[in-house]
Amino acid sequence: MTASAATATPASRRTRGGRRRLFWAVLALVVLAIGLVVAEFLGRSIAQSELEARIEQQLPDGVSGHVDATIGGGLFLPQAISGRFSDIQLHSRDLKVGVVPLDVSTQLSGVQLGATPQAEHVRGTITLTPEAAAQAIGIPGVVDQLEFGDGQLAFVSELNVLGIPVGVDVIAGLGISNGQVMLDVQQTKAHVGDLSVDPNSIWPELGDGGLPVCAEEYLPSDIEVTGLEVRTSGVVASFSSDNLPLDEAHLSARGSCPAA
Repeated sequence: MTASAATATPASRRTRGGRRRLFWAVLALVVLAIGLVVAEFLGRSIAQSELEARIEQQLPDGVSGHVDATIGGGLFLPQAISGRFSDIQLHSRDLKVGVVPLDVSTQLSGVQLGATPQAEHVRGTITLTPEAAAQAIGIPGVVDQLEFGDGQLAFVSELNVLGIPVGVDVIAGLGISNGQVMLDVQQTKAHVGDLSVDPNSIWPELGDGGLPVCAEEYLPSDIEVTGLEVRTSGVVASFSSDNLPLDEAHLSARGSCPAA
C-alpha cells in the first residue's frame, strides 16, 4: 500500500465526492441556463416570423408589402406563457395602398392574446415621399404637381372666369381638426397679372374653416390621424388608437372618403 493511499481518509473521500456533486450541479445549471437562452432566442425569433407572416397574409385587399416585427418588453417566454405582450413594434418600408407607397412604423402596447387579440394602445407614423403624398392627398381641383416645403405645400388649381379656365397658384398648410385632415389655404394668386383670388370662389365648401382632405382610405376605420407634418421630403402623419381589436374584420375595414 502506498503512502498516499494509506493517508486517504473517509473525510477526504467525502470531500472529493461533494466536489464532484457540486461540479455536476453547476454544470446542470449552466446547461439549463444555456437551454433557456436558446429557447428564449428561438421562441422570440419563431414568434416574430410567424407574426410577420400572419400580418402579411391578412393585409386587406389593395394593400401589399413586407412587415418586420420585433417583440420587446423584456423576456419573451414569460410573456408568451401569460398570453400578454407589453410591446410589439412593426415596420414596413415598402407597404403599398393601391399604388401609393408608404413607410409605416407602429408600436402596439399591452397586446392581449385570445380569440380576438387586442392592443391597449396603438401609436405610429406614416411617412410619404413627395410623389406618394401627391397621390395620397385628395385635394379637389389640383391641376399640377404638389410641391412640399417646411410646413407648407404649393400647387396649381383652376378657376373658371366667364367660361375661361384661369390657373391659380395656391400655398397652404395641412392640419388636423376633430380627426379630419384639413387644408388651410394661406395664399392664392391667379395667373393673370397681380389678380388675387378668393379661395371660396375655387372651393365653395371652404367657408370659414379649412378644406377637408380625403385620407381616410389609407387607415383602418378604428385608427385616427392625430398629427401631420409637412416637410420638403414629403409628409409624416401620426396615428393612434386605444383598445384596438387585432382581428381581420377590424383591420380590413378601412375608412372611406365622403362623396364629392
